[in-house]
Amino acid sequence: VKDSSISKEWGRIYVKTGQTDRAIDVLRKVFGVVSISPAVRVKSNLEEICKKSIDMLRGKSFKTFAVRASRTGEHNFTSQDVATTAGDAIRTALNVQVDLDNPDVELFIEVRGNNAYLYTDKIRGPSGLPVGTQGKVLAIVRKDRDILAMWFLLKRGCKVIAVTVNMEEKIERMVERWYVKDHVKIIPIKNIDVDMIEEILSSERCLAVVAGDGIKDLARTLYIDKEINFPVMRPLLVFDDTEIRERMGEIMG
Repeated sequence: VKDSSISKEWGRIYVKTGQTDRAIDVLRKVFGVVSISPAVRVKSNLEEICKKSIDMLRGKSFKTFAVRASRTGEHNFTSQDVATTAGDAIRTALNVQVDLDNPDVELFIEVRGNNAYLYTDKIRGPSGLPVGTQGKVLAIVRKDRDILAMWFLLKRGCKVIAVTVNMEEKIERMVERWYVKDHVKIIPIKNIDVDMIEEILSSERCLAVVAGDGIKDLARTLYIDKEINFPVMRPLLVFDDTEIRERMGEIMG
């Protein structure tokens, strides 16, 4: 995202940006990201935390709330002090009630060293592992479902060599959408040839083959397992056709 900066510390990555919506859209497609929370930062003293807590919730429509506080570093207060003090300030200023079990609104306060981060939303990310942290696999891509199979391996942190017959454009579309261009190598071929596959597996130092076969495809594709001395992974075996179509819609947009 243009004009943004990134920093990190244990358990957190911070993106400072003036384009919040754009940053969220990108981060929702970065493997390894569990959740995204647009936050504001203040100094880690109780007075500033309370003031910003009230400002953040003022204007929202709610009757009950909860403050979820955590803390790392050296401070003269505890996490419970943060939650109690901020909660009392919000309750008094906005005339609302505390409900720790089923609140209308949750305010999260993370005190980290000299700063405190306040947010109300947790937007789900794709989870998985950062791409490139695991080994390399070869994907045989002949149809749409094979692209979904390679997506699952990318999500597990693998780099992918995509050997494909007439599917280059769709692979490129998925790769661009999920920001994995540097981790996918596309090799167009005319026909799936076992000898060629083995040669690419060896030259690219791949650890396994991935295919988008379903249960009904196994009878005609198991020959690959017998002829190639590499593990063959089929991540779509657990999905039915309806689930596969839904997943394809999600990853291709």
